[in-house]
Amino acid sequence: MAKKFRSLLTANACAVLLGLGSSHLAAQEPTPGIVPFPSTMLCGVYNSGERMQTEYGELPFVEGDAQVMSSEPGKAYHGKIRVFLNPNTMSYTIFFDLEDQLSCLLVTGDRLQPMRTGDPL
Repeated sequence: MAKKFRSLLTANACAVLLGLGSSHLAAQEPTPGIVPFPSTMLCGVYNSGERMQTEYGELPFVEGDAQVMSSEPGKAYHGKIRVFLNPNTMSYTIFFDLEDQLSCLLVTGDRLQPMRTGDPL
């Protein structure tokens, strides 16, 4: 898992400074009930996912329209989300794409499974 993250980090690190975030720091009133989580999305040239298949056995699983909230109140980036899943190990990777030009690594993980809450379908 750590090797996978480091590998993806190295592949995308060169393109992190593409201007996705705000370059200024402004004092803002915190929104009640909202806790800012310090995080960084690593983005680079569009990633087709071929490497996910060849190196990690992760296959295209689901995709859909998505938005990622900006650190600036009321702003969001609209794009698509793609999830790759290894059906044997249940490892997964989630990318956020902007217009098939830029891919951002949102998360990698293991043991993906259905949630078991509520009444069965």
